[in-house]
Amino acid sequence: MTNIPFYFNAKFYFISYKIFLNNKKGDPSDEREQIPG
Repeated sequence: MTNIPFYFNAKFYFISYKIFLNNKKGDPSDEREQIPG
C-alpha cells in the first residue's frame, strides 16, 4: 500500500513538470525575443 501514494505523487509531479516545460517552451514573449524584426 505504500507504493500507491508514492506512484500518484510522482505521476502528479511529472505531469506538473511536463506542463511547466510546455509553458516555458510555448511562451510568446520568448518567441518574440528570438525572432528578429
